[in-house]
Amino acid sequence: MVALVSSKKALRDSPDLLIKSIHILYFGDFDPSGEDMVRDLQKRIMLYGAPTATVHKIALTKDQVKTWKLPPAPVKKSDKRAAKFIEAHGDISAVELDALDPEDLQNIVKTTIEGYIDPVKWVAADAATRDDREQIDQKIEEIRGLFL
Repeated sequence: MVALVSSKKALRDSPDLLIKSIHILYFGDFDPSGEDMVRDLQKRIMLYGAPTATVHKIALTKDQVKTWKLPPAPVKKSDKRAAKFIEAHGDISAVELDALDPEDLQNIVKTTIEGYIDPVKWVAADAATRDDREQIDQKIEEIRGLFL
């Protein structure tokens, strides 16, 4: 809940974010709660006043569970979302995100984020940042020279 509260504060304090397209990448368990999280987050974000935000479930998906043959866990029948999950996915078991090899997860994160980056803009921003650093370093040296 801390993340959601701080996210709400960030959205409120940064109105310029509201005019941009915001993509929230969700990584969670393949279970009733994890599958419902996208809907829940999308609803909360709309309440926070960011209608341009879109929540994307990146992992774990049913295909990832099958592809990597991840170890199953029984679906908690006590979860009020269990029936809908079983209806949507058949008799497949739940799987925790922790079951995914950390290297595979890292590759999913990297590939997904890179898909949202414009490489031309990235290179230009990186060059501008280097130029700014060089100018700052020059100013620091000038100031040091005044005191030596």
